[in-house]
This record gives sequence, structure tokens and C-alpha cells, in this order.
Amino acid sequence: MRSLALNRLWGSESADAGTAPDTVANSDVRVVQLEAALAEERRRSVQKDEELQKMQKLMAKLESHIEQQAKDSDQEQKRLSSLETVLQKREAGSEDSDKVKRLVIALAETKRLKETAEKTAIDEGERASRLERQISDMKKTDFFAADTQPVANSNNAEEELQRLREECAAEQQKREDRGPAGNICNIYVSNPFCMVGSKPSGLSAAETQTFAGCRSARADAEGQDGAT
Repeated sequence: MRSLALNRLWGSESADAGTAPDTVANSDVRVVQLEAALAEERRRSVQKDEELQKMQKLMAKLESHIEQQAKDSDQEQKRLSSLETVLQKREAGSEDSDKVKRLVIALAETKRLKETAEKTAIDEGERASRLERQISDMKKTDFFAADTQPVANSNNAEEELQRLREECAAEQQKREDRGPAGNICNIYVSNPFCMVGSKPSGLSAAETQTFAGCRSARADAEGQDGAT
């Protein structure tokens, strides 16, 4: 349609000017050149349109990519926030766990102290019972009697026991070659306050071991005195 319009245009010009046939031929060449130039322009226009479409598609992809990046960034931010919340909860739980451990340790220590106190109370009670029995036995037994006269009070008995211990130590120094048995027996046998069937309180382990021999020696001495 474009070429027909050009032909008409050039034909009208040729008719008006009264040009020769050679001029018409030159006009046809010009038309062909113009059509070729027009076709080239159309091709370039189409190419530019295609490039524009490609650019639009690329821009759309870039926009989509940017939107996806924004969504991913939001999700990552949410994930980080969630992790921070979890860490905070774990730290709080760790603090609570430490408190529980401290309470358990304190409870165990309190239980141990209670058991120790109960054991101590039991031991003290048993010790008090033993002391009461010993006092009762001392009241029933005449430990410190001179012939048939009882000792006036417990203070005199303690003083007498201390005096006997001092005599025992002095006699032991004098008679080391005879051993501890002979020394302590001589003291108890010769002392009128030591009865044959009684045992002084507060003796050491060595005195307790040797006292048995002393009783028999005292009994023999009293038997000889009765015979005379």
C-alpha cells in the first residue's frame, strides 16, 4: 500500500511536470530505494520492539527476584527472632535449672545436718543413760568405806580417789622392777578404804587390768588377820 501511494505520488508529479519516460524510470528506482529503506526501518522497529519486550520481561524477572529476596529477608528475620526467643527461653531455663540444683544441694545438706543432729541426740541420750546407770550403781555400792563408816559425801570420795591415784604413782616410781601389777596391788591391799569386792571408779586401763589381782591379795590378807 505504501508503494502504491508512492507510485501515485510520483505519477502525479510526472504528469504535472510533463516529464519524459527516463524520468519515470528514475522515479521507480527511487521508489525501490525508499521501500528498501522503509523495510529496513520496519525491521529495526520490530527489533527494537523485541528488545523492549525482552527488557520488560527482564525487568519483570528482576522485580520478581527482588520481591522474592524481600520475602526471604523477612522470613530470615522472623527465623532469627524465633531463635533469639528460643535462646532466651533456654537461658531462663538454665537459670531455673541452676536454682533447682542449688535447692537440691541445700536440701541434701539440711537432711544431712538433721540426721547428724538426730544421731548426736541419740548418742547423748545413750551417754546420759549410761551416766545415770553408773551413778545409780555408785549409790548402791559402797566404794569408799573405812571399815563400816561410809564416806560423808561424794566430794570426799573424789578426794580419796585422787589421793589413791597419787599414792599409786609414787609407789610405781619406787617399784618399777616389780611391774605395774605389783605396785598397784600393794597400794590397794594396804589401803583400808579399798574393799575386797568393790572397784574404784575412774581407773585407767592398766589399773583395771591389775585390780583383779589386788582383790584376791586383799582377801588373802584379811583371811590371815581373821585367823590370827
